[in-house]
Amino acid sequence: MSAAGKHRPALASAPAESPRADSDATTRQAASAPNAPSAHDHDDCIHRALASAERLCAERGVRFTPVRRRVLELIWRSHEAVKAYDLLEQLKTFDPAAKPTTVYRALDFLREQGLIHRVESLNAFIGCSDVGHQHEL
Repeated sequence: MSAAGKHRPALASAPAESPRADSDATTRQAASAPNAPSAHDHDDCIHRALASAERLCAERGVRFTPVRRRVLELIWRSHEAVKAYDLLEQLKTFDPAAKPTTVYRALDFLREQGLIHRVESLNAFIGCSDVGHQHEL
């Protein structure tokens, strides 16, 4: 076969940046942003979330008990989705008699009121940052 008839391998293009490299760049950008977790006043955020929850429950005429409040606070203190049994362990410092049903009832109430969301794939819970808004999940 002549040189003109030979197939040349395609030139390899420059390797694309991996999704992780792109993600790392985004993370670095976010870390330097004014609203990044390090610049974020998390205590103020928690205070506002709890105040919104109290207001919403009062408007709806439902009880926002100390246990429900504490479970919501523990969820908001976490920077990631938190599992029910992890909440139970933390809740026991507040209420040593707390049982799994204590946590699950509080979680059910908080979900019904739209104050938290369940992350199905993790079987864990996160705080809702848009309290009172109907969500299609």
